[in-house]
Amino acid sequence: MNFVRRKLWTRALFMLLLLAPASAFAQASPPAALSVTGDVPTHLDLSAADLAAFQRLTVHVTDEKGVAAVYDGVPVAAILEKAGAPLGKKLRGPNMAVGVVARAPPTPTACCTR
Repeated sequence: MNFVRRKLWTRALFMLLLLAPASAFAQASPPAALSVTGDVPTHLDLSAADLAAFQRLTVHVTDEKGVAAVYDGVPVAAILEKAGAPLGKKLRGPNMAVGVVARAPPTPTACCTR
């Protein structure tokens, strides 16, 4: 009797695995570090590695109280250019109404620090 039960359970498990969708076994891809959508020709889902490949810019500023601060990162214009957003002289007339949405996960990622 024990052999029959084991055989039934083995068949049930085999059928369950056979009928399970392939997506149940697929590895989830990491979420994009930054997504750019909207009225741009190319929608982007940039990973941390993609952002790291951009040239970085460091800006040293002093506020009105004389406190110095340093900001480092990828210029937004470089990301918008990759998405095909109108910039510079192309940002005239109807292109002034272009909307671009950039979304990042709610938690900071390592790509944003040095």
